[in-house]
Amino acid sequence: PEHSSVLDTEARMHMEDSSVVLDVEMMNTPKCTFMNQETCEGMDIFQPIYGYGSKGRQCTKEFKICYRGWSCHMRCDGDLVLDPTSGKCVPKNAMEYDFC
Repeated sequence: PEHSSVLDTEARMHMEDSSVVLDVEMMNTPKCTFMNQETCEGMDIFQPIYGYGSKGRQCTKEFKICYRGWSCHMRCDGDLVLDPTSGKCVPKNAMEYDFC
């Protein structure tokens, strides 16, 4: 886009190979919230979401992303997992330390 900011570019990098999580209880609407401003200035662009259980604190497929004023719950596609160091969805065997 013509007015793409550094924040937008960073968010797009995190969103590669992932999809917005759909809320089944809300007729499969995307789990996104508008933050009442057009940008994500001053907000966390990327935040991993960790679950519970033996690997829940180390391995995750889910994260929150802020993109153009929207905060969305994202999930890595297919068998990919989130590499918290790079902030990208990668194959499990591509992670430097195999937490999963």
